[in-house]
Amino acid sequence: MGSLDILIGGESFREIRENHCCYVDKTMFLEEMCAHTPPKISLITRQRHFGKTLTMSMLAEFFDIKKQSADIFENLKISKNKEICSKWMNKYPVINITLKDLNKANYNSNIENFLNIIYELCIEHSYLIDSDKVYPEDRALLQAFNKHEAQGTILQNSLKIVSRALNFYWEKPVIILIDEYDTPINYAWHNGYYGEMIDFMRGVFSSTLKDNPNLKLAVVTGSLRIGSESIFTGVNNFRCFTIAHSQYADVFGFTAKEVEKLLSNAGFYEKCDEVKEWYEGYRFGDKTDIYCPWDILNYIADLKINPNNKLQSFWIKGSRNYIIREFIEQANFSVKEKIETLLCGGSIVTSLLDEVTYDSLYNTEEHFWTVLYAAGFLTRAEASDAKISPGEEILCIPNREIFELFKHEVRNNLVTFLKKNGNTEFFNAFWAGEKEILSTLLTNLLLQTISYYDYQENFYYSFLVSLFSRDEYIVRSYIDSSSGRTDIIVYDVLNARCAVIEVKLVEEPMTPFLVKANEALQQIKDKYYTPYLDDEYDVVHCWSMVFRKKKCLASYSRTFQLKENLPPPLPAKQWGALQGQCDLVSALTGQRRSESLLTTTTIFFLPNWSVDFLRIATTVEEEHFIRREYRMRVWTLFNLCQRQKTPLATVEEELRIAWKAHSIFSRERIPRERRNSRQYRPSSPVRRRIQFLPWYA
Repeated sequence: MGSLDILIGGESFREIRENHCCYVDKTMFLEEMCAHTPPKISLITRQRHFGKTLTMSMLAEFFDIKKQSADIFENLKISKNKEICSKWMNKYPVINITLKDLNKANYNSNIENFLNIIYELCIEHSYLIDSDKVYPEDRALLQAFNKHEAQGTILQNSLKIVSRALNFYWEKPVIILIDEYDTPINYAWHNGYYGEMIDFMRGVFSSTLKDNPNLKLAVVTGSLRIGSESIFTGVNNFRCFTIAHSQYADVFGFTAKEVEKLLSNAGFYEKCDEVKEWYEGYRFGDKTDIYCPWDILNYIADLKINPNNKLQSFWIKGSRNYIIREFIEQANFSVKEKIETLLCGGSIVTSLLDEVTYDSLYNTEEHFWTVLYAAGFLTRAEASDAKISPGEEILCIPNREIFELFKHEVRNNLVTFLKKNGNTEFFNAFWAGEKEILSTLLTNLLLQTISYYDYQENFYYSFLVSLFSRDEYIVRSYIDSSSGRTDIIVYDVLNARCAVIEVKLVEEPMTPFLVKANEALQQIKDKYYTPYLDDEYDVVHCWSMVFRKKKCLASYSRTFQLKENLPPPLPAKQWGALQGQCDLVSALTGQRRSESLLTTTTIFFLPNWSVDFLRIATTVEEEHFIRREYRMRVWTLFNLCQRQKTPLATVEEELRIAWKAHSIFSRERIPRERRNSRQYRPSSPVRRRIQFLPWYA
C-alpha cells in the first residue's frame, strides 16, 4: 500500500502543500490563463466538488503581493515557466472571497453574513485603516465595515471600496476572486426572497466588476450560469467558460491518467475498472474522461482505512439533490418518458440554454435539462450517428453514482405520488377481489409515474410495496413458506385481514397474461404460502399480478381455514418419546431443553402442519426475538401437558391461541398506546389461556 496522504475537505492550497498532502497538479491553469492577455472577467461554471474553491485558493497564493509563494509552487508545472512566475507571482493585491455561506433561509441573515465576509476581508487588510496612502473617506468606510455598521448601497459597494484602498496602498490594480457566486441566488429562490437578493447581488457585482478602475482582472466561479440580465446587468466585459467549453476543460476534475496514477501511488491500481464505472463519465469540452475529485479522494481515503471498503456515492451526499427532486415532482409526461430512457441506459436529444434565470426554471423543458446538465446530473453522450440540430445535445447519465441518485429520487417521488393520491378506489377493489378494476387502476398508476427499471421484476415489486406502505397496513416481503418464498404479504391489522401477492413479469410480447396470472395463483397453492396465515386469519386474499412495461393484469382467489381438514393430533404415547428424544439431543449437543425440543419436534414427531408452524415462527424478520420467544412458548406448553395431563388436542389449540395472542400484542405491529386500548385487549378466555406464559407477564 502506498503512503499517499490525503487531506479530505482541504480547500487551502498552502495547507495542502506545506503538509505535503496529495495534490494533483493543476497549476498549468495559470500558464493557460496568463500566457496571453487574460479576459478582464472570467466566469467559470462547474459542478459542486470539482475543485473550484481549491483552484481559487491556488490563484490567490500565486498572485497575492503580501505573500512569498515560491516555496509552495516548487516542483509544480508552473514553476518551470520562469517568465510567467516573474511577471505574475506575488505581484498584485488580491481579494479572495467565497459566498458559500450565504445560504440562509431569510434575506436579513444573508445580508448579515455578507457583512461578516467584508469584515473578515477588512481584518485581513487591517493595515489599510492606518495608512496615509488611503483616502480618509475610504478609511472611515473600512472602520464602518469593522463595526458592522454598513448597510444598503455602502454595503453593495464594499468590494469596490476595499479594492480602491488596496490599489492606492500598493499602487497596483487588484485581482478579485469570487467563489460560489450563485449560492445566495439559489437559496433565495428556494426560500422566497429571490427578488430582494437579486437586487442586492446585482448591485454588488455591478459596482465590483463594471467600470471598476481598480480592477486588474476577476475570476468568478459557480455551478450555474445565471442570466446576465438578472445579476450581471451592464457587465459586458467578461467571458464565460462552462462545461461545454474546451478551454480549462481538464483544470476542474481529474483525468483518467491522473486517477490511475493516484490509485497506483496509493497501492490500489487494481480498482481502476470499478472506479471508472462508478465515477468517470463527465465530458467537459473536448475532454471525455473526467472524474469528480471528491469521489476519488474519499474512496482512496476509505481504502487506506479498509481495503475491502466498497464503492459508494460521495458526491451526491454533498450536492444539491433537491434540484432533481423538484424537477421530477413537476415533470410532464414528455420529461418522465425521457427520464425512463435515461434510467434504462439510453440517451436523449434535447435543446440546452446558454444561461438560466431562476424565476423561469419551470417555464420550459429546456430549462429542466439545462439545469441537470450544468449541475452534473447529466453529461454529453459519446458521438453517435444521431442527427441533431444546432443548439441540441445528446445527454446521458454519466456514471453509476449518478444513476443511483436518479433511482433514489425517482423512488422517493413514486412513494410521494402514491401517498398523495390516496388510492381509496384501489384498496376497495383490492380487498373486494375485483380483479378487472384493479388491473385498470394499476395500469393507470404506472402510466402516471416515472419507472426506474429496465423491465425488471424488482421495479414492480417496489412499486407495490410503495403502494401499500400506509399507516394501517404492514407489508412483509420474501417470507419463507413450506417450499418457497412469498413475494409480498399485506396485513390489515385493524380489519383482521391479510393478502398474499405473487408478482410475475411477462418478458415476451406474445405471452398470454392470463396464463401467467393463473400460474402465479397456482404457485401460491402448490408451494403452500398461506398455512401460518390461516392460523391467524379466517380468509387469506391471494393475488397474482402480472406486468409487462406499463400494463398489468391481476388475478384473484381466496383460501379458507377448514378445521375439519387439520391433520390428526399426535398420539399421546409419542409425547413421552418426544421428551426422551429431547433429553438425548440436549445431552449430545449441549442445547437447552427448549432448543432441543425444537430440534426433535422438527425432525421426528410433530405432524406436517406443526413442523411448518414451528419453522415459520423461527424465520420471520425479527428472527432472534421471535425464535427465542416461540421456543419458550412451545416448551411451556409441553411442560403444561406433562404436568396436568392436558389432552394433546387442547395443547395444539393453545399453540394456535398463543401465536394469535403474540400477533395481537406484537410491539412491532401495534403501537403501545393502541395496544393497551380496549380494542386490542383479548377476551377473558384468551387472557386466561395465556396468563401462564411468562413472556406476557
